[in-house]
Amino acid sequence: MNLKLRKYFEINYFFCPQCRELLEFKMIEGRMRLVCPNDNFIFWNKPNCVVSGLWRVRDKVFLILRGNKNSSYYDYWALPGGILEVDEEPEAGLKRECFEECSMIIKPKRIITAHLIIDRKRFSYSSIDIVYEIQVKKINGWKLNKHEIKDASFFSINHLPKKIAFNHDKIITNFFQKRI
Repeated sequence: MNLKLRKYFEINYFFCPQCRELLEFKMIEGRMRLVCPNDNFIFWNKPNCVVSGLWRVRDKVFLILRGNKNSSYYDYWALPGGILEVDEEPEAGLKRECFEECSMIIKPKRIITAHLIIDRKRFSYSSIDIVYEIQVKKINGWKLNKHEIKDASFFSINHLPKKIAFNHDKIITNFFQKRI
């Protein structure tokens, strides 16, 4: 197996999930892909779908400080949000994630942008982030999910933290430049 190519694929994906044969690299549709020589299973390595919410109050934006030490963006600030479940609509997933992370009951207003995120530590993990502008309808006591979130705060657009994950700093800046 070509180990140089492994960095572009799921690190632990060595065997076919259908027959358990060792996967091999093969050129398919112009890219090297992991393929089973027995049953032609192809591992496409598709991105996850994630959602994020931008809550604006005048010239400030709400950010969470990521607190999961196993995360590649531990101790970085980000917009609240997370990975969608397989059968979940984006708006429903954003509502669930905002409530789970910060006890916020929100209303997604509109999609601001969608962009590709490539994990900085695990190149093979990528996501498509759908970013919504949100309205917060209610906050249930500012309870933070301490497993995922260390802190949460509002930041002035002119004084954003230096460590912001997922290119959310660019999204925030673009959002405020278009709105102000």
